[in-house]
Amino acid sequence: MLLSRTGTVPFTVMRINTIAKKFAGEWVLIEDPKHSKRTGQIISGTVIAHDVDRDAVYAAGIAAGPKHSAVLCFKEMEPGTILVL
Repeated sequence: MLLSRTGTVPFTVMRINTIAKKFAGEWVLIEDPKHSKRTGQIISGTVIAHDVDRDAVYAAGIAAGPKHSAVLCFKEMEPGTILVL
């Protein structure tokens, strides 16, 4: 689901642990992700789309056209799942 920038709920920057809890089991598109200088990991950002379907989140990213973004998955991977990066 692409979140509307004109909706009544303003976008807010959230810490990554809050995002992980709120959107457990989903793919999340984060705009302007902030990284830890020490580890390089994402520590916060603004969620602009989320869905259980990865392709829906990618489509929302294309539609929104953020300048800087990251797509994260907060799903439990099934045993034997292979990820190709």
